[in-house]
Amino acid sequence: TDILKGMLSMGDVFTPLMGFNVGIEVGQLTVIAVVFPLMMLIRKYGKERVIVQEVSRVIAAIGGVLMGFRIFGMNP
Repeated sequence: TDILKGMLSMGDVFTPLMGFNVGIEVGQLTVIAVVFPLMMLIRKYGKERVIVQEVSRVIAAIGGVLMGFRIFGMNP
């Protein structure tokens, strides 16, 4: 919020906001470009179900840890 307040006081919010959004989209496209071929390879060998379940467990565990940090006001 301090960054946004600083930008609002300078009067230029559009350019940094657009840069941030473009950066987010580029990051998402990069992840898709990496994950999609890996998923096709995994599907080819019939291991999709096992891999998806395990990756989902890891993501859920990371989310739980981050939620715990947030709830208890700690910084990771």
